[in-house]
Amino acid sequence: MDIRLLGPVELRREDRPVDLRAPMLRTLLAAFALRPGQVHGVAGLCHQLWGALPPPSARATLRTYVMRLRRLLPADRLRTAPAGGYLLHVRPEETDLGRFRTQLARARALAKARPEEALPAYEAACQLWRGEPLAGLGDGPLVAAEAPGLAKLRLDAQEERFAVHLALGRHTEILDELAAAARAHHLREGLTQHLMLALHRAGRTSEALDAYRSLRRRLVDDLGIEPGYQLRALERAILRADPALLAPRPGGGARAGAIAPALPAAVGTFVARGQELALLREWLASSGAAAGICLLDGPGGVGKSALAVLAARESAARFPDGLLYADLRGADPGDAPLDVAAAAQLLLAQLGVPMREVPQDVDEAAARFREHLRGRRCLVLLDNARDAAQVRPLLPDEAPAVALVTSRMALTGLAGGRHLHLGLLDRADSVRLIRTIAGPRTAPATPAHWAELAGLCGDLPLALRIVAARMAARPSWDVAEWIALLRDERGRMDQLRTADLDLRAGLMVGIDRLAESADPADRRAAALFPLLGVPALHTYQPASAAALAGCTPAEAEDSLARLTDARIADSPRSGVYVLHDLLRAAARWQADRLPPEHARDRLGALARWYLGTLYQAGTLASPPGWPSSRVRQGSARFPGGDDFTDTGAALAWLDAAVPQVLALAEQCAAPEYRAGTELAGRPLSTFGSAAARALTGYFGLRMNVRDLRRLAALVLRVAERDGDAAARGFALGQLGKVLGQSGDAAGGMSLLSESWEVLTSVGDVGEAVVSACNLVACLGLARRRDEAIRVGERALAVAEAAGLTEATIMIGNNMGYTHYLAGDLVSARRVLISVCADASEPTAELSGPLASLAACELAAGDHAEAARWARTGLALADRHPVDPVSRAELHHELARALRAAGDERAAQAASAAARQLVDELNQRENLHLRIPGLGSG
Repeated sequence: MDIRLLGPVELRREDRPVDLRAPMLRTLLAAFALRPGQVHGVAGLCHQLWGALPPPSARATLRTYVMRLRRLLPADRLRTAPAGGYLLHVRPEETDLGRFRTQLARARALAKARPEEALPAYEAACQLWRGEPLAGLGDGPLVAAEAPGLAKLRLDAQEERFAVHLALGRHTEILDELAAAARAHHLREGLTQHLMLALHRAGRTSEALDAYRSLRRRLVDDLGIEPGYQLRALERAILRADPALLAPRPGGGARAGAIAPALPAAVGTFVARGQELALLREWLASSGAAAGICLLDGPGGVGKSALAVLAARESAARFPDGLLYADLRGADPGDAPLDVAAAAQLLLAQLGVPMREVPQDVDEAAARFREHLRGRRCLVLLDNARDAAQVRPLLPDEAPAVALVTSRMALTGLAGGRHLHLGLLDRADSVRLIRTIAGPRTAPATPAHWAELAGLCGDLPLALRIVAARMAARPSWDVAEWIALLRDERGRMDQLRTADLDLRAGLMVGIDRLAESADPADRRAAALFPLLGVPALHTYQPASAAALAGCTPAEAEDSLARLTDARIADSPRSGVYVLHDLLRAAARWQADRLPPEHARDRLGALARWYLGTLYQAGTLASPPGWPSSRVRQGSARFPGGDDFTDTGAALAWLDAAVPQVLALAEQCAAPEYRAGTELAGRPLSTFGSAAARALTGYFGLRMNVRDLRRLAALVLRVAERDGDAAARGFALGQLGKVLGQSGDAAGGMSLLSESWEVLTSVGDVGEAVVSACNLVACLGLARRRDEAIRVGERALAVAEAAGLTEATIMIGNNMGYTHYLAGDLVSARRVLISVCADASEPTAELSGPLASLAACELAAGDHAEAARWARTGLALADRHPVDPVSRAELHHELARALRAAGDERAAQAASAAARQLVDELNQRENLHLRIPGLGSG
């Protein structure tokens, strides 16, 4: 006989099912089988079948069910008790519940001492369950009273079985089943505890911590309680990467390889670095005939030690003779580097050599260490090395020993080593790290907020960990509040510290080492670092650093190279040096401690160098003609700066320099720089205005509308604050030109008219003429020809009176194009041909008149002449720098002429060239420019 209760209630005899169709019959069988050998009174059975209010016929009906059940059971099993009532005589092995209890008792007896024997008993017990207990009986009193206890018994057995799997190191086998169980019973702390441990051992530590936080949230929200002590203790152990959590070997014995007690625990919240970790594991596993040497370098706080420790621990099984560890203290701000003899003594002690037997001589101690390594499969982790000289004597000299070395410097002097440079985290991994440690927030934050916070931490793991640890202690703070704290660059370093972590101290180790060096060049490099924090720049080149420091470019380049070797600066390409955000903040913190007069003097020297170089580059990058005279005047005021060999070199430098110029202009616009004579007798606050004048040709050539608008708006703001009418008129003119180029003719006319009035009133005739020229173009686009011509004629008269003959090409072109837009082809041709004829030589400025002439000839029906004018303009553009819009217009007019002449293939090629120029410009500048009739690609 077999009575089954752990699922649908069934009765089987001789391995065949017995028909128990009546639910009450199954319920009565279950009531007897749940407590075999126990007398069940009639009243109690009636209650279990019908509840608190049984029908009047309940007792008679019960007797009928008992009689029917007796016929289905073996003889003499269901008996009537002498004192009344009934009892079922059944052995434990004749019910699945009895068999379950037997296996569970056996498993529990073996679990601690012999877990490998306990596991089959747990498996056998759990396999007896076929679903929910007492299934098919409905929601009667018996099920309500008994099913919860049975379900708890099953969960207890499952938890204990999972625990044995974990004790045997078999976490991967149960991970999916365990996760499903924890989800199904989300308030069951034991299941979550096992899941956390299994996930942590599987390298999914962030998921383990998420499981804890999810359970804690449910407990607090649903029950108003905190997790139990054991679960809280496990979370703390995971966070500190307690070695006791590591899985035992599958055989149950000790782990291969003795691990030095000094070896730090692996970081429990380690995220990312998957590729680097895999590469290190591969290197550690593939040492050949020679001793393996793996060299890991990177800036301070980037996570070198954490990665090395994790790789070493994960590779421990490959080194049965031990993992040795020494912190060489090359990056310890509070202690001197460990000397070679002391390091050798430390490592020999880990190999079991008594201290008294270690030689005192440095060379002898190192030789003794290498001797003891020979023939051993040991991994030696030398952490925080200062330089190659400190490491070289401690490296194993033959296989199978392997060394893993971390250092801020690339230890290129160590022959035979494999180098891995560790950089900053990418933004997604930075966000994942900070969110893993910080835990859930009371107020949710957007992905953009998390990304900005990670960016303010410089994507540097140490900074991310510091901020996240502080956030974890303040879960009710909004992420936006942390962002506000860190946005202040001057105070950022003060926020990036906890009781046991100080980012500034860690970052400054390299500077301190250089400052303490006996080499004057090292000390010069250390002295340069705070100066790099004076201007609001991230990027330097030797010449700009030389202007800032007051030294030669060669000295500056040597200092920058030394800062790069010490992982304080970075050099993404030859001649360019960058400070990442946090090191820039550290430099700024040091710069604030320089004498203010000295800092301002050096900022002025850098600003003068930038202006001199901008004007030198502008000489080549500006189209010939007006406003090149503006550039020549600026070069005379700021004679310093670098020279350029050709237009290409000048444009390349300007492309890279403009973001730095904008940042410097914003800094110099501050009120504290309103007074002074640093810039050729004018204050530093005028840097933006001088830079904008130097860059007008470049902005026009590149059609860089976005940066021109930003710089001109800054100049206007400073000019209005300081009462500088000339700068205000200039800025209004530039902003008006931007509006006109962007298609807002009305807005452009308003600003350009005001600019003309202001500049004329202060006697700045040259700039007034430029604004008038651009005003003519806006009026023409607005189809206000008469007004445009009046303004143009007046501007020409002013230019001629002032001797500004260079301006006539631009004014004449705009007047001619205005006639064309008005449909007066005769006047348009006359003016445009006159402009071209009056030019002393072919220049880039003629590209506009030539495109306009081509348009006129097309309108007149002379396709061949239109093509000739367009080709002449394109040939000119090939010899001189021409802005992309003018070049696109020439291609477009050529395409129209060719199409009208029947050469469709050539027309399509010209249209494609025009479209590509316009599309690239619109994408780069976020504009919506179009050439009528061109369409889009």
